[in-house]
Amino acid sequence: MEVKIGDVLDNVLNFYGPAIRPGKVIVEKRYDSKDVIRGFPSEITQVFSNLVENALEALTPGGILQLHVLASRDWRNPTRCGVRVYIADNGPGISGEDRRRIFEPFFTTKGEKGTGLGLWVAKGIVASSSSE
Repeated sequence: MEVKIGDVLDNVLNFYGPAIRPGKVIVEKRYDSKDVIRGFPSEITQVFSNLVENALEALTPGGILQLHVLASRDWRNPTRCGVRVYIADNGPGISGEDRRRIFEPFFTTKGEKGTGLGLWVAKGIVASSSSE
């Protein structure tokens, strides 16, 4: 199925609208590519939802969430075109020790609030779709 990444990101932002109200978070969108990719919209939404949710939870009021979509190629196979998506924030960051573990199942820095499955699931979705 063909998926427009910009549309998926906009839907994710709409879902998190209350956390993004003006004054809470500044969203900077830069969709330089309108290309479509092949994939399952629900899986792609899950990946971006996990990343956006983590960014929003890390931000203090007035923090910045950046979304950038651009045309790209597979570094291992330059004939394979696609898109590259950057999701970034200006939150406090992740410690080096935690960074090594963030994709492990059940690892969380959120205490009782987190399940530790979001990034693990996102990594699995990306890995399975990039191997096709």
